[in-house]
Amino acid sequence: MNRDWLQLLSNVAVIVGLGIVAYELNQSQRLAIVQAQQEWTAMFNDAQLTMVESDYIPAILVKVRENGVKSLSDEERVRMNALTSALVARLDMMHLQYQEGFLSRETYKATFEGVVKRFGPQWKVLGANLEYRRASFREAVESVLDEGPTN
Repeated sequence: MNRDWLQLLSNVAVIVGLGIVAYELNQSQRLAIVQAQQEWTAMFNDAQLTMVESDYIPAILVKVRENGVKSLSDEERVRMNALTSALVARLDMMHLQYQEGFLSRETYKATFEGVVKRFGPQWKVLGANLEYRRASFREAVESVLDEGPTN
């Protein structure tokens, strides 16, 4: 009888220990999600500040908005391609973080989908090559573009 109680207590201790480990893993994952959100927000804000402080980019973006990508000079097109490459790389990373559960759906939809709807059509005109990006990222971009522009 004493042995049965020891076995029962041992089993209960294992179950409690597994519960504690599961709780700690859940807390660690939640912390990682918050940290990823903070890092993405900081990176996005830094990119926005860089663009706003640039002597070239705001004027190029206005020109593209008013007259289209085809109105850009060769130099402006080079700058726009560099901006596009950096933006696409950041969006690819954001998409990966979202897929891995490190970004909320709300952040993903507001940022990723909003940027793709706004700038994605220009990527094709610029000849941006997404072939070197992950297949799931390319599919996500195409899916957003298929939805059409934001009203």
